[in-house]
Amino acid sequence: MRRAPSVGARLMPLFMLLVAGLAVFNMPVAALLCFGMIPTIVIVYTATGIYAGLKAQIVGLSNLAGVLAAIAGPSQQVMNPPVFDTYGLALAFAGAAFGYGLVFMGPIVAAVVLQSFSQERLRQLTKQRQTLIEQWGGEILVSPVETKPDHEGSGS
Repeated sequence: MRRAPSVGARLMPLFMLLVAGLAVFNMPVAALLCFGMIPTIVIVYTATGIYAGLKAQIVGLSNLAGVLAAIAGPSQQVMNPPVFDTYGLALAFAGAAFGYGLVFMGPIVAAVVLQSFSQERLRQLTKQRQTLIEQWGGEILVSPVETKPDHEGSGS
């Protein structure tokens, strides 16, 4: 059974029309956009799971930021095709690398931060528990479930 195409894969023809329309007015920029967005195209077609769309958005937007910085950069020359412009492609791929770093390292960093927060909270609760035991004595540790109810006076 064939799975339905992702949102990014469905938007790919629109992206190609945008590049073709841009090529009519400014071919070097269209070429830089086409080659600079290759990492985004790769993740659009290869990302799986329930967060595939979010992964494609993160990489795509950071990749687009790198491409736009390369388009606005000082190295746009008529004689130098942007495909061979190492500055522009380096900016575009650096943006994509940042996006891939967020996608793959972000959950790990978030897990470490959340674990450290929970360990600190556990230390605080243990310290508060110890303080309560010192103030009230050991009988505070007995819960109502552990005590046996007195059934002699329950005839009201």
